[in-house]
Amino acid sequence: MKTGKILILTDEFPPVTGGAGTYSYELAIGIAGSGKSVTVITRSTGTAASIKAIDLELKIRFAVEVLRYSTFWKFFFVQFPWQIKSLLQDKSFLDYDLIIAADSRMVRYLTLLNDEKVLAKSLLIFHGGEVKTFIIKPNLQVRLSGISGRFASVLQKSIGSVCVSRALRNQFIGQLPDLENKFHVVAHGIDVDSFKPLTFDEKISTRENYGYRQNEKIIISVSRLVQGKGQDKIISIFDDLAKKISGLKLLIAGDGPMLAELQAQASKLVSKNAVRFLGKVPRNELNKYLGIADVFVLLSTLDEGFGIVFLEANACGLPVIGWASGGVVDAIHNYKNGFILPNGDLIGVRDRLIELLNDDDQREILSDSAREYAVANHSNLRMARDTLRLVGISG
Repeated sequence: MKTGKILILTDEFPPVTGGAGTYSYELAIGIAGSGKSVTVITRSTGTAASIKAIDLELKIRFAVEVLRYSTFWKFFFVQFPWQIKSLLQDKSFLDYDLIIAADSRMVRYLTLLNDEKVLAKSLLIFHGGEVKTFIIKPNLQVRLSGISGRFASVLQKSIGSVCVSRALRNQFIGQLPDLENKFHVVAHGIDVDSFKPLTFDEKISTRENYGYRQNEKIIISVSRLVQGKGQDKIISIFDDLAKKISGLKLLIAGDGPMLAELQAQASKLVSKNAVRFLGKVPRNELNKYLGIADVFVLLSTLDEGFGIVFLEANACGLPVIGWASGGVVDAIHNYKNGFILPNGDLIGVRDRLIELLNDDDQREILSDSAREYAVANHSNLRMARDTLRLVGISG
């Protein structure tokens, strides 16, 4: 295979992101860092100023070209082909050496397109939920459009796929055992130069800026505030934790439909003044909040594809605590970068937090280990190189 031009198709991308958007962003930077030419085609979502800032940074720092489209959500599959033609101008998909469909919507698009020459250059990325979406319980649109019926055939025609965790790969193989060789696992990657521990002086000054003292202990949780992410579980044990950990604080970053309910729950705590809801934190500020914290907790019971925020916390030097749901089991390794506990084991979470936050020496050792683990195993450059090797491109 040629080794030059890479095209990433993703509906989700900064400045408005979830897991798939963050993945695409980090993959683009990592591939560009491997010396390849990278073009990203994505949707215009967010303010004009925030979009301009992201796209300009990617162009100047990493030589990544971002082309954006605007479509009405319900008419995406009708409008998108015309948008592609306009964005690429005199080029086509076939002018690229590798096409990466980096989220579910773009996998759907390539499935509808069903062009054998394009698929022969395409790598499909799965983040979690696609087994249900495409195979087990496709919705009416997916069924009527023929996407579910031709999904296996499209996968066979493609280069293959990347699953973000072993759990997700196993789900696919359980449904499509004859296509086992089409499913691969590549570990998530992050920008370990942006997500890094604060220096001692930076931590003191940043804590002061955010209204926290150096001797306080801070738990942080970051995610969309939706049912099943587990912030309610952390709040439910916070009074008990506060009795056993001096100067304990809780930061909850993120927004979503559960916000008001979680705020109401926290308002009933004896230690309610120690809980702060940060709202949605811009990605370029998240490392500062992670940097002032002592431990990261996310008690999701959802079938998580992976849990990239655990790695971001690790890269900032935070031990992490989570439950064994979906791909989270690939993200956390006991005594190396944190602790993974059985789903629903809230007593175990409480005990681990008390142990970690009352033992500075143990926490410091685990903090150093977490950072080393993230850098060695989950840089965006390593993710990019491992992805490219799957298709025979050196990185």
